[in-house]
Parts: sequence; C-alpha cells; structure tokens
Amino acid sequence: VRFPPVKIIYGPVSFIHYWGLFTLRTTKKIFLDDPLFRYRCKEVGKNLQTSFKVPLTTPNLHIYIGNNCSINGYTTFSAAAINTDPTLIIGSNTTIGYEVVISAAERVEIGNNCLIADRVFIADNSGHPINPTLRLKKAKVPKSEISPVTIGDNVWLGYQSVILRGVTIGNNSIIGANSVVTKDVPANVIFAGNPAKL
Repeated sequence: VRFPPVKIIYGPVSFIHYWGLFTLRTTKKIFLDDPLFRYRCKEVGKNLQTSFKVPLTTPNLHIYIGNNCSINGYTTFSAAAINTDPTLIIGSNTTIGYEVVISAAERVEIGNNCLIADRVFIADNSGHPINPTLRLKKAKVPKSEISPVTIGDNVWLGYQSVILRGVTIGNNSIIGANSVVTKDVPANVIFAGNPAKL
C-alpha cells in the first residue's frame, strides 16, 4: 500500500520529523556523545567541532587533538591490542572527513592544517599477521609488521586514499583520490595511483 505525499499532510509532518530528530540528535551530542569522546582523549585543544556521530574509539588508544579541529561523522579511531600505549596525534586546524578509519598499534601522527577527505584509511600495522599460520591461530599482529605513520603539515589526503604502515608524507603534499601509499612521499608533491607515485 502506498499513500500519496499530500502536501497539506506531509508538509507539516516533514517539518516536525526533521526538527524533532535534529533536537534529539543535538541534545544527545551535547550531553552524552561529545563529553564521552573528550573524556576518552588524553588531550583536546580549543574549539573541537564534531558532527552528530562522534568517533568510535577503543579504550586503550591515547588520543591527542590540537586546536580548531573538525571531525566528521562515522569515523573510527582504533588501537590494536599489542603495545601498551598506542598513540594518535591530530594537529591543530585539521579536518577529518566522514567514515575515516585510523588504526594505530604504535603511533599515527597527523600534522597541522591537514585535510583528510572522506573514507580515508590510515594504519601503522598490517591488521592481521601476514603469515598464514599465525592468521589461522588468530594471533595478534607481530611487532615486525608495525611501523609508525607520520603525515606532515598542510597535507591533503584525497577521497578514499589508503596510507599504509611505515609511510611518512612530507609537508604540503597531496595524495590523489583512491590512491594506495606504500612508501614515503616527499614534501610539496602530488602522489596518485595504486601504488601511488609522483
């Protein structure tokens, strides 16, 4: 059964529905989600902006956020349970887009004034052991497959790009959309492709 969208009925219903949801989401964010996220961080600078969906985090991750940062919805900041103090550092004036996933087993550092587009994936570890026998045993990632990621200042990571373990990206560089970065990127360049190259 389908009801026709009669304007005189569904106009007011649409208005009430929109503003009702907006009020509920805003209230939840102000009094629950945002304070909980800040509580889980080791340090948060001034003027942090979050959307209705604050980042999903794991308790063992040490998070440091600079001033004037913006973190959009459905992001995930996770830590592999390998080291005692996995660390994520986000510099000042940095924007993180929707559905960004950052996995830190040791250290991921993002500089100041960076633009991290939607659906970017950053990891300092392989996620699962490369050795098939270890994977069958459900073993943790070995330390030999963990290497910090460092992203310099004023870097732009394009939509759905992937930054893998051990990578350093120099200041002012751009990573093209859908690129897979497997090696260091110098400053002031554009890298793109799979694998990404100059």
